[in-house]
Amino acid sequence: MEPLAKGHSSAAGGPMGPPLPSLLHAKDSYSPQELSQYMEHILKWTHAMQERERKQTKKIQDLEHRLLHVEKNYKHNQAHTNRFCNGTFIWRLQNYMKMRDDAMKGATSVQHSDGFYTALYGYKLCIRVNINATDSIRGAYISLFVHFMKGEYDNIVEWPFKGCISLSILDQTEDCLKRKHLRETLIAKSELLAFHRPTSYRNHKGFGYMEFAPLSVLENGSYLKNDSFYIKVEVNTG
Repeated sequence: MEPLAKGHSSAAGGPMGPPLPSLLHAKDSYSPQELSQYMEHILKWTHAMQERERKQTKKIQDLEHRLLHVEKNYKHNQAHTNRFCNGTFIWRLQNYMKMRDDAMKGATSVQHSDGFYTALYGYKLCIRVNINATDSIRGAYISLFVHFMKGEYDNIVEWPFKGCISLSILDQTEDCLKRKHLRETLIAKSELLAFHRPTSYRNHKGFGYMEFAPLSVLENGSYLKNDSFYIKVEVNTG
């Protein structure tokens, strides 16, 4: 080991103590003073590294705590926004090509949106989208469904749900006058379980379109930009 000059600093910072004896040229024995200096240096270096690790761990913990706080605030704000959307909800889906590739390989490509309310004291719903609908049309169509979810005001809203729900995939053409959204409207059918009061977190039964739109239409039109597309839901409870 090369001898260290006085005042030399390690990666942890701070002086590392007196010079150490050179170990490049071995000798039969070292004086007690040389060994003592060497051990003192090792102890100081070890302490400095432990202190540096402690500080780094503390910084990581602080960053993780801040991240959790930001995530919690985001979810709270998102839930607040979805409460006041008045039955109109727009969902941006990213990583379309991965969804499509997974579907073509036979993997599950189902995604659910966040829940949203039809009114301040209304029904709670979410959207389900998937590409691998059935073996016969796997990877060929995009499927859209709505699912009713357990909400805070299920005790006072009317069941089964009666109304209509419009589903759209939005055209992202820059000229708004040339946009041609893909839109379908469904009418609630009270005999279907999809429109009954949820008994679990989200109704297992949804209602919508297995073949909402061919993937070729999405990919050849202006519905995809930056590997993302938008789904819009409008709920009319009248």
